[in-house]
Amino acid sequence: MGAQGQLTRACADGIGSRLVYACLPGRPAAPGQLEIGLQKRLFTKKAYRLALLGHPVGHSVSKPVQEAALRSVGLDGVYMHLDVPPTAMTKDTISTLFESGVDGVNVTIPHKERAHRLCDVRGDSARSTGAVNTLWRSGRRIAGENTDVYGFEKLLEHKKVDVQGERVLVVGAGGAARAVCEALVRKGAKVTVAARHPERAARLAKRFGADWEPLSRSSGRRVDHSLVVNSTPIGTKGTGLETRALPSRILAGRGVFVDLVYNPEVTSSMRAARDRGRLSFGGLEMLVRQGEEAFRIWTGKDPDVARMRLAARRAVRR
Repeated sequence: MGAQGQLTRACADGIGSRLVYACLPGRPAAPGQLEIGLQKRLFTKKAYRLALLGHPVGHSVSKPVQEAALRSVGLDGVYMHLDVPPTAMTKDTISTLFESGVDGVNVTIPHKERAHRLCDVRGDSARSTGAVNTLWRSGRRIAGENTDVYGFEKLLEHKKVDVQGERVLVVGAGGAARAVCEALVRKGAKVTVAARHPERAARLAKRFGADWEPLSRSSGRRVDHSLVVNSTPIGTKGTGLETRALPSRILAGRGVFVDLVYNPEVTSSMRAARDRGRLSFGGLEMLVRQGEEAFRIWTGKDPDVARMRLAARRAVRR
C-alpha cells in the first residue's frame, strides 16, 4: 500500500505480473492505487516511471513537480516517493529498479554521496562534486549527474544574487553542500564551509579550494559574509527539525540568506535571518530547476518551468 506499494503497480509488467488492482479516476480504493487509464498505459510502456529515493521522503514535493513537467510536454507517467534507508541504498537496489522498468531516479538526503559511488558513468557535475542526485540507465550501466549545481545556479540568477568576488558561508558538508560549493566557485565567490564535523568541512573545503571552520566557531564571532547558505536539513518539515534554526550569530548581518530547505516555504532560520536584517530566500526554486534538468536528461524534452514552479508552490502550501 501507499508509495512503497505503488512501485509494484507501476512496474507490474517489469516484475512479471499481469494482474493489478487499479481504480476509477479520482476514486482509489487503497493508498497508492493508480487510475485504470494510466495503469493500462504503463503496461504498454507508453508512460514514464520515475522515482525519488531518500530517507525520509515525506517532506518532498517532487512528485507533483515532475508530474506537472510530464503533462507540460504531453507525456504520461507516475513519479513515486520511495523511502530507502541507508542500508538498502545499494547497487543491487538501483539495478533492480531499472530492470523492473523505472526510467529515471532522483536521489535526496542522505544518499547523494553514496549514489555517486554506485554509478558506472558520471556526468561533469557529478565528477566535480562527488555527489549524484539524478540516475538513469545507459545501456546496462548506471549513469549519474548532479543537477543540483544547475538548480542552485538558477536560484541565484532568479533571485538576482551576484556572488562574484563575495564572501560566502556554506553551512553543512553533505551532498547538497557539494553542489552549492561547485556553483559558487564557478561564479567566482570566496567560499568558507562550516559544519558540525570539522573533518568533513575540511575535506569539502579542500576539494573546492575553499576555507573551512567548525560550525561552533562560526556561531561565536562576527559575521561578515554577504551570502549565507544553509545546505543542512535543519528546519525541514517531517524530520523533527521543523522548529530548529541555525545559530543566530551566523544569521546576523547585512546581505542574503538562502535556505535550501523548501518545505515549509518559510523556515525558522529564514524568519530569524529576516529579523536580523538579511534578505532571505527558500530552496523551492532550486528544487524546481534541478528537477527541470533531471527531466531533460530522462526524457530529452524541455519542460514548462512555470508549471513546475506552480505545482511546487501549491504542494508546499497545502
